Amino acid sequence: MLNTALTTVPSPASPVLFDLVEDWLRTKSTATRLAYDGDVRRWAAWRGMEPRAAANELLAGSETDARRGVLAWREALVARGIAPATVNRSMAALRSLVELARDLGFVPWSLRIKNLPSVAYRDTRGPARADVVAIVAAADAHSARDGALVRLLYGLGLRRAEVASLRVRDFEDGRVAVLGKGRLERSWLTCPAPVAAARDLWLAEHPATTPDAPLFVTFAPGHACEGLTARSVERVVKSACRAAGAAIMTKSVNLR
Repeated sequence: MLNTALTTVPSPASPVLFDLVEDWLRTKSTATRLAYDGDVRRWAAWRGMEPRAAANELLAGSETDARRGVLAWREALVARGIAPATVNRSMAALRSLVELARDLGFVPWSLRIKNLPSVAYRDTRGPARADVVAIVAAADAHSARDGALVRLLYGLGLRRAEVASLRVRDFEDGRVAVLGKGRLERSWLTCPAPVAAARDLWLAEHPATTPDAPLFVTFAPGHACEGLTARSVERVVKSACRAAGAAIMTKSVNLR
């Protein structure tokens, strides 16, 4: 087993004693930020430390010390039966953190940790057209919001996070401005006629009073203009699938 203790502990005057974790997370997309934040917190908890303190300890030591500590974390994850893809993402999170520190001049080294062998597989076939029609009909029957949401996902092939990030102002002249994964600027996509019609139907009922309001909002009492999260978007789609028929739930609905 690898030694889980990092041998060098930063002194109070260490130049890396600052909120590097927070600065680093602000450079990531929403989805990556949430994933990496969870990875860093789990790693820090395993070290028995707060995220900031764990980051400081990692960066204050030598490259060898850091590599030993992170490899020990990888061993611990593997021993717990964590999937290789998840372990690799945890390694990527720490590598990314160290790279930021290197770019800022706090450390002269990189964290050279290889990924575990992993076979990525995703069934992207999706449900059959007849099933999609049934899912859309079920979404329409529930609410204009759900109908517009499902049509956007299917009609434009959007990710759930992309739909969740939309604002009322992001529609113009039959187009929608989408913030794609890993992008800093929105791209304009042309909406098929059924998608645009569903969006207009929903906007007629939308409680928003400003263009900056989220396009898709919760129906929860007291939260009329609170936007749906990516997880909420997934729940809306799964609810429509259940309403359309349980058999459809066995098919792949790729929400990425």
